[in-house]
Amino acid sequence: NIKYFSSNIVNNITNTLSVGESGNGALTISEGGTVINESASIGRNSGSTGMVNVTGSGSLWKIKFNSSQITSKNNSTLSVGESGNGLLTISEGGTVTNESASIGRYAGSTGVVNVTDDGSQWNTSKMLTVGNVGNGTLTITDKSEVSAKDVAMAVDPTSSGTLNIGNGNVAGTLNTASITGG
Repeated sequence: NIKYFSSNIVNNITNTLSVGESGNGALTISEGGTVINESASIGRNSGSTGMVNVTGSGSLWKIKFNSSQITSKNNSTLSVGESGNGLLTISEGGTVTNESASIGRYAGSTGVVNVTDDGSQWNTSKMLTVGNVGNGTLTITDKSEVSAKDVAMAVDPTSSGTLNIGNGNVAGTLNTASITGG
C-alpha cells in the first residue's frame, strides 16, 4: 500500500486516488516528484487509515479536473478523513493544489492536515471545510501558507473543527476571504 514518487517523475492518475481505501495506506511524494489526479481520498472508508506526505522543494500533488472525462465525480476534491482516518503532511517546501477540500468529511471520520516549514503551500481554489460532519484539524506553522477562497469550520452540529496557526511554533499564514463556523 505504499507508493513513493520522486526524482522529477510526473505521475498522472485518472479518476480518484485513494490512500487507505479499505485498509491502511501511505503515499510519499518527495524529491521534486509530482502526482496529478482528478480527486483524492485519504482514509476513504470506515475503519481505514491513510497517510500522505508531500515533502521537499518542488514536490507537488495536483488534484485537478479533467474536462475530457466528464463524470459526476470530476470535482477536484481532496478528502482527508473521508469516512475513515486521514493524515496529510505538507513540509519542507512541498505543495498541494486542489479545487475544494474537506478535513473530516463524513460521520465517524477524523482528518488531520499539518502544513509546516517555510515554502510549504496548500492551495484550495474554492471551499476548504474543517470538520464537515466528522472531526477535522488544520495546523499551519513555521512560515508555511494555506490559501482557500472560503473556510468553513464544524459545519454539522455533530462535527468538530480545529484551526491552529502557530501551535506553539512560529506561525504560518492562512489566506482566505472568509471563515465561518457551525
